[in-house]
Amino acid sequence: MSIQPLDFRRAMQDQDLAALRAALVTSVSLAGLEGRIAEAEARVPTLWDVHDGEHFKPEMAWDESYLAALGGKLSVNFSRERFEHYCAVRQRVTGAFGGARSNRPQRSWVSIVIVLSLLGIGALVLFGPSILRIVFSNSFLMG
Repeated sequence: MSIQPLDFRRAMQDQDLAALRAALVTSVSLAGLEGRIAEAEARVPTLWDVHDGEHFKPEMAWDESYLAALGGKLSVNFSRERFEHYCAVRQRVTGAFGGARSNRPQRSWVSIVIVLSLLGIGALVLFGPSILRIVFSNSFLMG
């Protein structure tokens, strides 16, 4: 059963820590998250765990699988540091408000270099023998 952002109120009323944390995670892409966090902090002093000291991956390594792993780790260590990192990764991977984006970091320059290299090799393989035959068949090289 998935907890929807609307379940935030019910979790607050019931003082259900697990449901409240899950509701915050599902609210990441919604407007008003900061208000929900402030309200939860004010009413539930045990909202945040002490961060376990884990170092997070650099931004160039953020993708959907890393986002999923962070979500799983939030269920074990719901620290403010991990939650804020999760929010930043989710925003980068999915866009500011959940719009679909590529799950791979932007590496278009690498793709361009690979395509140009393959085109050059292909041209050499296709046209190289013909060009060499023309060059060596001309008498200006033979003297």
